[in-house]
Amino acid sequence: MEFIFISPGKTKEQDIASICDHYVKQISNHANVEWMLVKEAMDDRARETTNILEQLEKIKQNSSTAPAVFFLDELGKEYESLEFANVLQKNWGNGRRPLVFLLGGAYGFDQATLSQHIKKYNAIKLALSRLTFTHELARLVILEQIYRALHIQRGTKYHH
Repeated sequence: MEFIFISPGKTKEQDIASICDHYVKQISNHANVEWMLVKEAMDDRARETTNILEQLEKIKQNSSTAPAVFFLDELGKEYESLEFANVLQKNWGNGRRPLVFLLGGAYGFDQATLSQHIKKYNAIKLALSRLTFTHELARLVILEQIYRALHIQRGTKYHH
């Protein structure tokens, strides 16, 4: 099983970065985890979206199996944790299919470009919440939910 995350820039808030590192380490006990960083383009949402999509295209070209793609977007579908665990299980194809999570920058994705690529990759548009999070906090939330999903699938006590 492999989880790949693509996002602009590093997590600058050290407290959040530390907790993210903790979850990456915990997830790594069950799966391969890779975090790809692209150049931030604060004043150009379309450029930042393109930078992220270029990395996705490289993954697709280098993978023997088409990746399952998740765009994290405030306009996406919300899931409860049990539903999300089932969505992940359905999409990882017995562990052979990489799961790729694309996180936008501070201003999210360029919606016109996003719409095209959701169709192209048959991707899932995922909302973490209807609340607005910083993009750094969104990184933490998706990591915790993936960690939780792995425990739900294993039937351990982390999720009650």
